[in-house]
Amino acid sequence: MHVSRTPLAGSPIRIVNALNAHTSYKARLIDLSPDAYGARRFPEDLAWGADRDLAEEAISTADLVHFHHWFDFESARNPFGFDFRAALKPGAHCLMHWHSSPEYIARNTGASVAELVSLDIPQMVVAQYHEAYYPNACPVPLIVDTESEGIELAGTSEGPPSILFAPSTGLSAHAERWESKGRPEVLKILERLSARGLARLELIEGVAFEECQRVMSRADIVIDDVVTGSYHTTSLEALAMGKVAVAYLDSRTQLVLAELTGSTDLPIVNTHLDQLEVVLEALCRDQSLLTELGTFSRAWILEHHARREMISHYTRGYDELLRGGSIENPRYTSHAGAKAFLYRSLPDIRWAVRRRVIHKGMIALALRRSAQRLRRKLSLPSR
Repeated sequence: MHVSRTPLAGSPIRIVNALNAHTSYKARLIDLSPDAYGARRFPEDLAWGADRDLAEEAISTADLVHFHHWFDFESARNPFGFDFRAALKPGAHCLMHWHSSPEYIARNTGASVAELVSLDIPQMVVAQYHEAYYPNACPVPLIVDTESEGIELAGTSEGPPSILFAPSTGLSAHAERWESKGRPEVLKILERLSARGLARLELIEGVAFEECQRVMSRADIVIDDVVTGSYHTTSLEALAMGKVAVAYLDSRTQLVLAELTGSTDLPIVNTHLDQLEVVLEALCRDQSLLTELGTFSRAWILEHHARREMISHYTRGYDELLRGGSIENPRYTSHAGAKAFLYRSLPDIRWAVRRRVIHKGMIALALRRSAQRLRRKLSLPSR
């Protein structure tokens, strides 16, 4: 039984669907707030409000309950207003699955970061940037449907290449450490390329998952997160469709993905916001390269990130828990302080330095423009 407070960008339902399609496990999903994102809807299973009776029955008969994100599930004081622990059958197991940084979850729940990181419960964590923040959790992959995604290879559209950008928030590049795709900055770049006739912009916001997938199927290039050092399901969806995926993955995220897939190849065009415009221009001017990258993308995900194989990371953990074992991952048990600095603190420091530099540059630019306006108003010569 999977339990989630929100759709979490469709991640829990994809896990449930993959379990039912490719394993001996039978899974269901309960979502407290299916409409948490407004028009940005995702496929669902059981909604807590509409399907309460079915949901409670499923919880009471489950061998394992897989909670997405944190809440006090042992108390009736959680957002569901339901005591999950009391409802479990004897011998049932629970695990917690992290999808956001500890700071973000603490800010939205009132729990402390220390409390979240040190929870005494089996834990999984999405194998992106998050794994460095949860040393006691077992990294597991994002799941995408690699069997039935549309396969319209890049390079098939007429005219300038089509670039899709689907930011989930309007935050600027350095407003938050992890919760931003740099919407204002990326849009300016895409608008400049479009004005020069080099690309066509497809901006997707506030639409249902199925519509976003339909638009993505006709794109040539898909922009994911080029700011933080991580990636999202957007990149994997693009690769599954044979599109050119552009994202910025820092060294730790690349390593985690390589360990998860067993591949040191990576078809994602690894590009930071600072270089995005130049890289996109190079891609847009070479149609044959777009086609080859799209073909590589589709081949790579089928070989290294196929849904049937990726879901086995979850079932191995489930099997171990049901046998009475542990799913702790030993990657941070030795040299913990050194690794915490290298894989978590150092990337945060780099991001903070870049943020300060950009902030100072924006202040300097604003002061220069203010001075220019003042000179014009006073009819003074420019300097």
